[in-house]
Amino acid sequence: MKRYVYKVYGLAFALTKVLVEDGDHIRIGQVYARHLAQSLVETKELLSANVLNTAFNSSYVGGDGVSLINTAHPIVNGTFSNQLATAAVLSQTSLEQMLIQIRQAVDNNGKKIRLVPRQLIVAPGNIFQAEVLLKSVLRTGNANNDINPVKSIGLLDEGAVILSRLTSSTAWWVQTDAPEGFKLLMRRRLEKTMEGDFETDSMRYKATERYDVGFTDPRCAYGTPGA
Repeated sequence: MKRYVYKVYGLAFALTKVLVEDGDHIRIGQVYARHLAQSLVETKELLSANVLNTAFNSSYVGGDGVSLINTAHPIVNGTFSNQLATAAVLSQTSLEQMLIQIRQAVDNNGKKIRLVPRQLIVAPGNIFQAEVLLKSVLRTGNANNDINPVKSIGLLDEGAVILSRLTSSTAWWVQTDAPEGFKLLMRRRLEKTMEGDFETDSMRYKATERYDVGFTDPRCAYGTPGA
């Protein structure tokens, strides 16, 4: 089982008494408060994206002892894979193969399950290719007058999500409807506090929250590092 360890994330700033006396504390305080809020949002985004950035790294493992995307996730009677057998760039063929693999998913006892692909996850470098693959009526990259089954069947009805904080320009994933997949567990939501400093007469402001991100069931995503 995956164990989540809550961590505290926070940031603070102080306004001196001189600023208050000169009447600049409101203007400067508003600027600092916006930057503080933006920093907390970006921290959560970066930590969440890192779940995918480390998806192929054996140093970052889940509850089953292997990385999120792996060819040998242990189950009762063997292993299962949520990684494309041959690493490939995002294309009509590779996407179809990934979707087939998702439909052949098994549970921890090796029994076939109904795992449904939901959306495509790509870096900015694949945004246009993703749009072509999901929106084209006919198959892409060839002159054949064949339908595009990804669109006609509606396998990825939630479309594509583009994450700018992904570090690989070639890796891509398909997120599924696995019920216990990606997690953002909030132990303590955002708290804002302020207090005066007796020694310096400064007013100090801080915002903190406590949470952890990760994944429980690796079937939540199937992926490939690309080529």
